[in-house]
Amino acid sequence: VAERKRHSWLVGFFIRLVREKPLGTVGLVITLLLLLIGIFADFLAPYGMNQTSMVDALSAPSDRFWLGTDDLGRDMLSRVIFGARISVIIGLAGSALATLFSVIIGGLSGR
Repeated sequence: VAERKRHSWLVGFFIRLVREKPLGTVGLVITLLLLLIGIFADFLAPYGMNQTSMVDALSAPSDRFWLGTDDLGRDMLSRVIFGARISVIIGLAGSALATLFSVIIGGLSGR
């Protein structure tokens, strides 16, 4: 009789998650990717968020500007990456405030 290999509880959790909820796994991967991009935006963005180059204004996508530039010559990829950071901050702040208010209201309700 073959003996089953035992995994740690964390590995077992992820294996069960992938098997039972594949769409949940896709959502988790997308969320983690957005979170990591937001955290490491300074290292991932090829240009600064507001760095301009009027010579390159309204450039089409190219090997230098993967998503092109806007009317002020700002790299759109860099702006999308830094926008992810702002979205992560707003999402975490909103969740923290909702949790705080929920705890306060729950504590006041007495149940």
